[in-house]
Amino acid sequence: MALAVPLSRFTSRVGGGSAFFVRPRMTLKPIRYFYARDWPLKGYFGAWAIAGVVWVVSECQPSRAMFGDWASCALFFTALLLAPVFFAFVAILPGFIVFVPLYYFGDRLAGAPFRVGDRVRILVGPHRNRVVEIYDVWDSRRQIRVRLDAESETKVRDVFSFTQVCRENAA
Repeated sequence: MALAVPLSRFTSRVGGGSAFFVRPRMTLKPIRYFYARDWPLKGYFGAWAIAGVVWVVSECQPSRAMFGDWASCALFFTALLLAPVFFAFVAILPGFIVFVPLYYFGDRLAGAPFRVGDRVRILVGPHRNRVVEIYDVWDSRRQIRVRLDAESETKVRDVFSFTQVCRENAA
């Protein structure tokens, strides 16, 4: 019976597309895991910390004679410990300029904006590769809550950022 019906009955009169459209599944690309594990932030602050250590070494120009004096040795190691922290702290303001648009792009890669009822795949943590349903969206915080189990819901362990999940089917 189905073969007796011409295919033109199932196609749109305008545009010629099929009336039956299957949404393709979003592929899990390595860049999604890159964002999910916060590697952009880790790399950025790590680079600034390394820059702090390099700056201390270049300014102090450590030599064998310097390590003979305990006061200059203590000052050098104190500077080595404090410089990465100071440089990472200084990097916070320029980081906002760089990372707000970068993570907005990461959200879009993951399939944002999300809505209640969407199905997503968790990319990180103990629930990795689990497909779950969204039951709450916090757009201002770029986070969602997903249905895992009752204990996770009461202890609020079911919260993930937009970059830590990936829409299971394309919008």
